[in-house]
Amino acid sequence: MKTKRLFILMWLVGGLACTIGLYASWRFFKEPFKQTRPSTNLAALWQAKLPDQVGRMQSLAQYRGRPLVVNFWAAWCEPCVEEMPVLSALQKKYAAKGVHFIGIAVDSATNVAQFMQKVKVDYALYSAGYGGLALARALGNTQGGLPFTVLIDASGKIHSTLLGSVTRDEKRLNALSEQLDAL
Repeated sequence: MKTKRLFILMWLVGGLACTIGLYASWRFFKEPFKQTRPSTNLAALWQAKLPDQVGRMQSLAQYRGRPLVVNFWAAWCEPCVEEMPVLSALQKKYAAKGVHFIGIAVDSATNVAQFMQKVKVDYALYSAGYGGLALARALGNTQGGLPFTVLIDASGKIHSTLLGSVTRDEKRLNALSEQLDAL
């Protein structure tokens, strides 16, 4: 009986996560990137100290003064996982231009560690737990959905944000590439 309840609960949570992801993708498909005014909300990012893939605490202030792509994700978020190979490819392409990519998991460090055993990601990953949602909101994610991507220029200003998946869809991928070229 407990197994059946657990299955139903997991099914409902998975359905809700997919619904939120689909809504976010649909809502922002026509205008994938939102131009954002300069913000002082970045203080929350620079003050954050989060565990990396191996559990060492790292200060995100190390990325200050560099073009940065911050992707909020979770291991249970299918659109988040689907976009990781695309972000890895973009990280390789833009590394020579000095653009850094980081992923901040809105998930437990244990789930992230298990995820990393199955999926290879070529950029730095950090675990923020569910407190990552507050950090994402501070950077402009008023909807609270995942995945959420923030582009920060070298001067420390939020250049643009994207709610929803960066997939191999040509229109969204081209929009992201154009934004990265502008950093």
